[in-house]
Parts: sequence; C-alpha cells; structure tokens
Amino acid sequence: MPPKACKFSDVSDFSACWVEVDLDVFENNLQVIRDSVGEGTRVMLVAKADAYGHGAARMAQAAERFVSMFGVATLHEGIELRGAGITLPILILTPTLQDEIDEILEHGLAPSVATREYARALSAAAVRRGVRAGFQVEVDTGMGRAGVSEREAEDFVREVAALPALSLEGLYTHFPESDAADLDFSRDQVMRFLSLAGRLR
Repeated sequence: MPPKACKFSDVSDFSACWVEVDLDVFENNLQVIRDSVGEGTRVMLVAKADAYGHGAARMAQAAERFVSMFGVATLHEGIELRGAGITLPILILTPTLQDEIDEILEHGLAPSVATREYARALSAAAVRRGVRAGFQVEVDTGMGRAGVSEREAEDFVREVAALPALSLEGLYTHFPESDAADLDFSRDQVMRFLSLAGRLR
C-alpha cells in the first residue's frame, strides 16, 4: 500500500511522508532564472543538506546545464556530487578543517577561506600536489555568524590571494534579512559589499 500524503497536522509518523519533484518543472524554473539574469551572470545552485531533502545528486544532475556551479555545506556533500558525475565547480560554503584539505583538493572542490592559518595550509597542500587551489572568501557584512569581518576583509583578501598555488575565485556574503518587510539593511549590505569588491578588483 503506498504511503499517504502528509498534512501539516500529521506529525506522528514522518516515515509516511514524501516529496515529489517534477524535474521538468524544476528545469523550466532554472531556465526562467537563466533568462532573467542574462548571459553575463553566473548562477550557483545551492544543494546542501541533500538539496534541502530533495536529493542532491538528482537535483544537481537536472540543474547542471542551467547553472555555473554548485554550493554545498560540507566536504562529503561535495564528494557525493562528484560521485554522481557532476563536473562543474563546487564551493563548500561552511568552513572546513585543515585535515580535510587533501580530500578537498583530491576531489577538485573549492573551500571557503576565513583564516590566514587555513589559507597557508591550503597553499602548502596545493604546492605539494602541484595544483592550483581555487577558493572563495565569505565576507561578514552583517550576518555575524561566519566569514571575515568587513573591516578586515580588504587586507585579508589581498594577503591570502597572493599565496603560492592559490586562485581567488570569488567573494560572497550572507543577507540575513533579505525576506524582511524593510530591506534597508540588506540594501546597505549590498552597497558595502559591492564597494569592497570594487576596491579589490
């Protein structure tokens, strides 16, 4: 007997719940986004937490021709996508341990770098392997949870980008109030982030 569809009141047995994803609709939505942002803008699909419970490998395979890269939360999520045949760049959005650097490089993943110590370890490992290691820097423009503080970011990025065998692929930030009724805080974050990116260019 097939499982029944769950209602919000059905909290006693989550094993009977499921989600159906129409991949044709998903791909169409991605095409609409692709058309809206234009050819000059790259799109990253975040597939962390098993694509928020929808099946990371299958969703990434469906999305691969519409996006430029994928975002994951952990090293092992990145390895899972590589195992599913995903060849596009994959960024690990949360900080990783120095002990994970060799596996990151082995699977061609890009870590987020938030400390000089980690950057130096990544550089040394890339030199040992004879490869260039791509990475990105999260800049904290107001989230207050992770990343390099905006005040320190300019010097930090210049310093770590100059380390041997490293390639700075991008900067990013997090907008904690992007769904608020008042978007003044988020707009201020955007302006400060773009100012920083412009100075670093």
